[in-house]
Amino acid sequence: MIKSLWIKIILILFFLDYLSKIIAKILLSFNFPIKFKFLTLILIYNYSTAFNLFKNLNYIIIFISIIIIYNLYKLLLNINNKNLLGIAISIIIGSILGNLSERILHGYVTDFISFKLNKFCYIVFNLSDIGILIGLYIIIYDIIYNN
Repeated sequence: MIKSLWIKIILILFFLDYLSKIIAKILLSFNFPIKFKFLTLILIYNYSTAFNLFKNLNYIIIFISIIIIYNLYKLLLNINNKNLLGIAISIIIGSILGNLSERILHGYVTDFISFKLNKFCYIVFNLSDIGILIGLYIIIYDIIYNN
């Protein structure tokens, strides 16, 4: 029962990410950002990872992503009655799958959510990136408070 929940989480996050990127490409394809008070929606095709690491080295990013997914999935199968940890790992797997599938199909990842940190620095990301961070935060919380 619990493991079927984890599979559902993986699939839901994968499809939400996929759908959000399709919507972003439709709404933002004319290169006109949509601005809100705290964030901007802008279409960016990311050929690297965070902090511009591995730029134009998709095969390395794909290989690392597959290894991470494989190991997280093995870990997920061996978790017994640790709901929070299982949910966190499922969130991370679904999120990595979202970016991985786009990178395999197109050679890039669609980023479209932007926060300006200051006048010189801004970040652009997508729902998968948020999912990975949320999953990591849940794992850290679980380690600190439920260990």
